[in-house]
Amino acid sequence: MSDTNDAPMPDKAKLKAALAKIDDDRTTADWNEIDEAARWALHALGSIANFLDLTMRNPISRVMFRAGLIACREYMARFVEQGGNPDIAASIRANWWPVLGADPGPPRLFDFGEVAEEITEGNKVSYRSRPVTANQEALPRAFQFLGSAG
Repeated sequence: MSDTNDAPMPDKAKLKAALAKIDDDRTTADWNEIDEAARWALHALGSIANFLDLTMRNPISRVMFRAGLIACREYMARFVEQGGNPDIAASIRANWWPVLGADPGPPRLFDFGEVAEEITEGNKVSYRSRPVTANQEALPRAFQFLGSAG
C-alpha cells in the first residue's frame, strides 16, 4: 500500500447512489462499489496514518466506541459463563485493545471519589473534578447498555 496509483479511484456518482439506499435495497453491484471505495480509502491512508485517530477525533465517538467494546466484552463473557465455562469467560474479560489505553475494567457506575475530589479548607468544603479518560467515561454507558439488554 505504498502508492494510491495502485488502487482505482471509485466512481463518486455510483458510490453516492449505493450509499443512499438502505441495506435491503442494495444490489451486489452497490455492495461492490462500496467495497471498492472502502479498499481505496484504506489504501490511500497508507500505513503511516493512525486509523483510530482518524475515525475517533470526536470525544463523544471515543467514549461511545469504548462503551460498546466494554459492553460487548462483558455480554460475551456472561453468555459463555452461563454455558458453564467460567475460565473462557475470565479470558474474555481479560482481553482488551491496548491501543485504546488502560483496561477500564468491567462496566459499572462511578464512585463519586473517582470523578471528584473533596477539598476542605477550614469549615469550607468544596469539590474539584478529577480528569476522566474516555475509557473511564465509557464504563457507566456500557453498564447502561447491559442494563437495557435485560
